[in-house]
Amino acid sequence: MTPLTLRRGAQVATLLVAIAILYVTLAPEPPHWGTFMADATATPATPGALAPSLSPPPGWTLEEEEAAGHALLFALLGLFISLWYATSPAARRAPQRTLVMVMLGMWLFGGLTEWAQSFTPTRSAQLSDLVFDVLGAFVGFLGGSVLWRLLLTRTLNPRRP
Repeated sequence: MTPLTLRRGAQVATLLVAIAILYVTLAPEPPHWGTFMADATATPATPGALAPSLSPPPGWTLEEEEAAGHALLFALLGLFISLWYATSPAARRAPQRTLVMVMLGMWLFGGLTEWAQSFTPTRSAQLSDLVFDVLGAFVGFLGGSVLWRLLLTRTLNPRRP
C-alpha cells in the first residue's frame, strides 16, 4: 500500500466522519445509543445482535451519554486526520506549522458545529460539548499518531531478512 493510497483513504474516512458529526449535530433530536442499536432480543443473525454490548453503561445520565458521544465522534475524526497528517507532504516539510493548522481546524470544526446547533430549534450550543469535541479530537489525533507511526513504519519500510 502506498502513502498516496493511505492518504486518499484517510481523506475519505475523514469526510465520512465529518458528515456523521454534522448529521448528529444538526438533527432536530440528538440520537442516543439506543437509536442505533436493535433491542436486546435480536438474534445473532440480525444486524443489531451486538446491541447489548454497545449500549452505554447502566446508570449513565443523558449528559454523560452525550459527552461520550461527542468525545467518541471527534476521536474518530482525530484518528483519521492523524493518518492524513502522517502521509501528508506538508507535514514532512513543516511539521509544527501543519500540526498547529490541523489542531486549529479540528477546534474550529467543533466550534462551528456547536454554533450551528444554536440555529436548530430543539438544540442549543453548549461550551461543555465543545470541550468534549476538542478533547476527543486531541486524544484521537494523539492515539492515531502513535498507531499510524507504528503501522506506517512497518508497512512502508519493511525489514529485509
